[in-house]
Amino acid sequence: MVDDMSEWKYKLDDEIRNADTLLDDSDLKAIIVAGTYHFEFQIFYSTNTTADFKAKVQYAGTSTNYYMTEFSTPHSSNGGVWNRAHVKTGSWQQWGVTTTETATHGYVRFSGVLVSSTGSTLVFQWGQQTTDAGDTIVLSGSRMRITRIK
Repeated sequence: MVDDMSEWKYKLDDEIRNADTLLDDSDLKAIIVAGTYHFEFQIFYSTNTTADFKAKVQYAGTSTNYYMTEFSTPHSSNGGVWNRAHVKTGSWQQWGVTTTETATHGYVRFSGVLVSSTGSTLVFQWGQQTTDAGDTIVLSGSRMRITRIK
């Protein structure tokens, strides 16, 4: 549990999915208490052009504010590297990324600030964009960091 410190979580083994359902990553999640946090998820993945990749950061508790940026690479068929920022006050909403890759390896980063009024779990969720027998893999070395700042 993160209460008054910074915590890193690392993916030690590759994790494979073959369905389009967004599910919690087995390693990249943290239980937090009420407070203000900075979070960052750095995700390395492998997929095929049929399955593709989708992901989001999910918070199950009650938040009063959050601010998040997203960044993705490699170049995709819809124009390449992109990044965007979201500023949200009020209840948590789910933001995600769907890539249409011409390459099979990629990187996604989510980072932001979360102001939580209740304790709960912050987690990285992911799956295939289109269900395919080919593997979609979040690679070992992917990681998250969460730091309580207030």
